Amino acid sequence: TTDFGNLGYSNFSCRLTSDDFKLISVNKINLSNSYFRGVDRSNDCVDLNFSVGDRSALYYDSMKIEATNDINFNVSDSLTLNDSYLYTSGAYDNVWVYASNYLTLLDGSYIAGNFNFSSENLTLSADSYISATGRGYTGSGGPNDGGAWSAYNGMYTGGGGHGWHGGATEDANYKGGSPYGDPFAPSDYGAHGTNKSSRVGATGGGKIRV
Repeated sequence: TTDFGNLGYSNFSCRLTSDDFKLISVNKINLSNSYFRGVDRSNDCVDLNFSVGDRSALYYDSMKIEATNDINFNVSDSLTLNDSYLYTSGAYDNVWVYASNYLTLLDGSYIAGNFNFSSENLTLSADSYISATGRGYTGSGGPNDGGAWSAYNGMYTGGGGHGWHGGATEDANYKGGSPYGDPFAPSDYGAHGTNKSSRVGATGGGKIRV
């Protein structure tokens, strides 16, 4: 067993290299009560990679993993997160989880990022969640952003399009962004809202693939 239990707060950065952080073990890795954070200080880091070859079920309590790029979590059997989270901070960043049998989130656990998941079973407690909010196209990129700006008893802008038209402005004078991609099998990021002058539209939604 590789023991990082009760490690506390740990920063991993790549100020002088573009290498990612990799933690690989043929047996169990104890990550309970630990906090791993990949810090982007050179604009070319840091993916956090965890790979466990042990065939038994892994249970992590109060594990916190944050990255400015991707998180990759690969276990050979089952993964249970209790009061824990996997979190990516930027748009387009991904959380990849492979657990061959079960992925279980309990007691307020969450996964935040563009989520790619492969397993036989997924279980979420009522207070746990998976979210890709704000992980799509930003105000500086992406297709079919929100519709034009309008002024009617205030300031309104159209919503970003994707599988269908984005939301219209409150006065209904301007539609949102146009649809793009396949509405039945979407694979692209969500569009951002309208940019106007110094105001930047909200970032679009990300992707969750199970």
